[in-house]
Amino acid sequence: MLQGSLDIGELGAKRLEEALRIGLATGKTYHWLSMGRATATVPASSLRRIVLGIASLPDGYEAAVNVLAMRFHGSAESGTTIDEDLLECGRELLIRCPFSEPGSMIDYHLGRIAGFCLKEEDGAKATVYICRQLKAVLAEYRAYRLYYPGLIKGLLRTQPMIVLDELLAGESGDVSHLRIFDTDRRNPIMEIPPETLIQWAQVNPKARFSLLASVITPFIEDKEKKQLIWAPIASRILSLAPDRRAVLDTFRAQLRPTEWNADAVESRRALTRALFSDPDPLVIEWALKEDAELASLAEKLRLQERRTDESFE
Repeated sequence: MLQGSLDIGELGAKRLEEALRIGLATGKTYHWLSMGRATATVPASSLRRIVLGIASLPDGYEAAVNVLAMRFHGSAESGTTIDEDLLECGRELLIRCPFSEPGSMIDYHLGRIAGFCLKEEDGAKATVYICRQLKAVLAEYRAYRLYYPGLIKGLLRTQPMIVLDELLAGESGDVSHLRIFDTDRRNPIMEIPPETLIQWAQVNPKARFSLLASVITPFIEDKEKKQLIWAPIASRILSLAPDRRAVLDTFRAQLRPTEWNADAVESRRALTRALFSDPDPLVIEWALKEDAELASLAEKLRLQERRTDESFE
């Protein structure tokens, strides 16, 4: 606590390394080094040893992440280059992630560290390892996707091709039950440029276009028209997929609203009607059938709602 409130420099860094060697302070105590720019004057090689030393303590991983993230934050604000020692330190921290239930801030910091450290070839190998560890803990229910939205977003921003390969089309086959990606409004996959997603799918079009359709958010709200419209990436997937029927069937489940009321179901019909003018007869046939089913469902729900209102009266 005292050292974190003073200029640390080389002498203070040696003192901290010695404190870690003696091991009397708990890992959480080192959180004080993440305050402000406490580590700004610590040489990169020393800070790497300090951060990894903190991470090695029984309760030190979160403090280590916070310390390094704040150093990166300071470098980004000042426009200074981040030393390779610290980039390597960040990759090592990410590889060591225990994937236990985190707080929101550690997830945010892990995502930021991933954004700095996993770029280009240097981060490729680490990204593969992190994705496989994440997939393993999710499969064993030792963690949940919602614990790490920031980290997943950071991985996708830096190494989208590798992340999609590992988490969506990995060697273990279908991983949809893990719900690594969700199709809600905060879907991290929607932040990837559409061209990158299409490029990934075109590696194996028959399998990957349907996979991609299952993890994107297929429709968005047009605020001017006040209605739902197909997201641009959904239209691209449908137009380029070799098996358009498989893509449409994948979209079908997402056309059913989570709130089962007549108005919510009726709003989805704007999507099916938008496909009535498609040049492909297969798409038109699918849209007509789906639109009729939505209309029928909406009518049933209206009837139920009227009966409920009448019973209250």
